[in-house]
Amino acid sequence: MSPGLTYCSTARRLMQVASHHWRGSCSDHSGRGVERSWAWLWLAMGDYERALEEASASGASIAHRCTAALALAYLGRLDEAAAVADAEIARAERFDAPTPRVVALHARALAERDSEARIAFCRRALAVPCGETAVLERVRVQLELGATLSRAGARVEARDELRPALVAAEQAGAVPLAERAQRELVASGVRVSAEAEALTPRQRQICELAAAGKGNREIANALFLSVKTVETHLAAGYRKLGVKSRAELAAALAESGGVPAVVGVFTRRA
Repeated sequence: MSPGLTYCSTARRLMQVASHHWRGSCSDHSGRGVERSWAWLWLAMGDYERALEEASASGASIAHRCTAALALAYLGRLDEAAAVADAEIARAERFDAPTPRVVALHARALAERDSEARIAFCRRALAVPCGETAVLERVRVQLELGATLSRAGARVEARDELRPALVAAEQAGAVPLAERAQRELVASGVRVSAEAEALTPRQRQICELAAAGKGNREIANALFLSVKTVETHLAAGYRKLGVKSRAELAAALAESGGVPAVVGVFTRRA
């Protein structure tokens, strides 16, 4: 199973537990939050019908409506998506809600048949001042902008969007988005082995520790990280190195130019 599918499967199991707990109390704000998360999960997994159903049933908040607009766009119901997105763009601007505004502009871009108009909406979304509150939303817009520019023949401009999108996705542990960024870079003519497949320093450190026989929790404790963060970096390392198990890591790291540097981390904590 690919890291992306593993991520989605784990997320789905967690959401099922949360949904079972909260859906019995429809008036609870946390319950509505879970339902919105369900919509985002189905969207990420490509089940756009279920994403639309969840978003539509969960309420009329900006977040729900923006999610519905994205689902409509992915379903090819472009006129409906454009109408919903236009309304939510205006609403987000009126309430000064930057993250929903980015999502609504993304949905509006997806609803555009004309590539120049799509590019313009993506650029509007990326110009919204969000700080660190909408990292993955911006990554999704950058991926759409890069893909559209690439198809329009502007490959150099496309790479200028796709490279930072890849870095941001990797840093956030968003494996499916990172994988899409790599595919789009390949489509734009970039050699992934040179541009995207090098391990980040953190990924290499964690892979080296795993190759030395350390467990995920032990690595997490040594590096002051969560176990989930370790798992995410390790999955990315497996994918980049083309391995499927810890037993293959040492050889793959040696071939990629890795210099083991795992002893100091644990001796410092001894």
